[in-house]
Amino acid sequence: YFKAIFVEILSFSSKIVRRFITKYQKAVLAMTPSEHVGSRIKLYRKHKHLTLEEFSKMISRSPSTVSKYESG
Repeated sequence: YFKAIFVEILSFSSKIVRRFITKYQKAVLAMTPSEHVGSRIKLYRKHKHLTLEEFSKMISRSPSTVSKYESG
């Protein structure tokens, strides 16, 4: 289940992600790959209206681990 969610996050190409990238293009280009993935995880979680705790239960990880993912 974790892999399925992760694949959905990586392919998440909604208007929200495009707007974020357009608005913060210079910052996005300066991101490391792990920071880029982390920001996509956070955008996905917020778009689905999930708290950190809800999302962490969904993917069977602790909230602190998800927080580390999001922060890169």
